[in-house]
Parts: sequence; C-alpha cells; structure tokens
Amino acid sequence: MRPRIGFLLVFAAALSAVPAFSDDQQKAEKQIRKISAMATDVNARSIVSRSMSDMLKVERNQLQRERRAMNLNYGCLFIAHELTARGMKMLDLAMRLQAHETIFQIANEQHSDWKKIADDAKKLNGRIEDNIYKHFLHADADRDRDLTEKYNSTADWVKTDADATPAEIVEAQEIYVQWRDRAAAIEGKGGSVSASDKLASQKLEDQAHDVGRMTGRAPTGAGPH
Repeated sequence: MRPRIGFLLVFAAALSAVPAFSDDQQKAEKQIRKISAMATDVNARSIVSRSMSDMLKVERNQLQRERRAMNLNYGCLFIAHELTARGMKMLDLAMRLQAHETIFQIANEQHSDWKKIADDAKKLNGRIEDNIYKHFLHADADRDRDLTEKYNSTADWVKTDADATPAEIVEAQEIYVQWRDRAAAIEGKGGSVSASDKLASQKLEDQAHDVGRMTGRAPTGAGPH
C-alpha cells in the first residue's frame, strides 16, 4: 500500500505543476506577441530592431538575415535567441522550423524555462517603450544610427510580421502614441518632434483607427479623424 501512496503523491505533484508551467508559457507568449505587434509598423520596427540588437548584443544585419532565413517575426526571433543562449544551434533550429515545427513546439521540446523567457521578453518590451520615448526626443541620433548600420525598416520585413491580431496592433499603437505624446509634452522638447516623425506616428495612429473600426475598439487617447 505504501508504494502506491508514494506513486499517487508524485503523480499529484506532477499534475499540479502543469498549470504553473502553462501559466508561465501564456505570460511569455503575451510578451512575445507584444514585441511582434509593435514591429508590424514600418516606423516602429526600426526601434524594435535597435532595442533587440542592444539587448542581445547582436548586430542588426544579423537579426535581419536570421528573420529572412527562418521567416520569424521579432517576437519569435527573440525566442530563437533564448534557445541558442541555452546551447541550441541556430542551424538545428532553422532545420526544425523548415520541417514545419513552430518555435513554441521547439521551445517546449527543449524544456525551456518559460518564466525566464517571459521575464526577458518583458524587459525587452520595457526597453522598446523607453526607446520610443527617446526617439521622439532625439530622432536625429536614431536616424544617424540607421544610416551607419545601413538599416532599412521597409526592407526588414517577413511574412510572419503580419501575424499580429487587430487587437494587438491597437495596443501597440496606444503604447507608441503614448510615448510620442509624453516626449512632445516635455518643456522645451516639443519642437524636437520633427515633421517627419509626426507623420510617421500619425500613420501608425491612422492604421490603428482603421483596425479599431473593424474590432469595435477605439484607441486610447486618439482623437477623431
């Protein structure tokens, strides 16, 4: 009887761990999809690219090559780098993706630490938001860096960049416009938001308005058109 009780206790403990694991993965996926949604816009994509490059310490042209080779949006590319940081070879990952496994399936098969991925992705999202704010205060520095690194956000596009849902695009727009407006409200800094940057952010705002009409959700803080 005692061995049977021991087995039942172990089995019950294993079952109780499943919801926690699932919850960690859901939190990670939410943060990952947030990264991807922000990068759906051609103007915000440059900021996402800079932010990920700095955090991972990987050159932007390498990130762009990896995206093209594996057809990964920025969120899924972040998972790919989390996997390679734990020892998986990028070539092996690419081959498994080519065999029609998803990045999430591969991560689960590698027994990934979803809590760590969620925490790291949250840090990247925080860096992206900080860099949106900084962009509208010092846009010239960002444009100079793009030129130096020969980065073109229009060319940095893959099919999976279109995977974001309408609701996720609206949320990304709200975040982008919020930080743009905060930068413009700084005393003595409002004029530093150039006409081209205002136009770029307005395009994103207009896009979200179109999505909002489809979903029935109006973007926060956005005026009528």
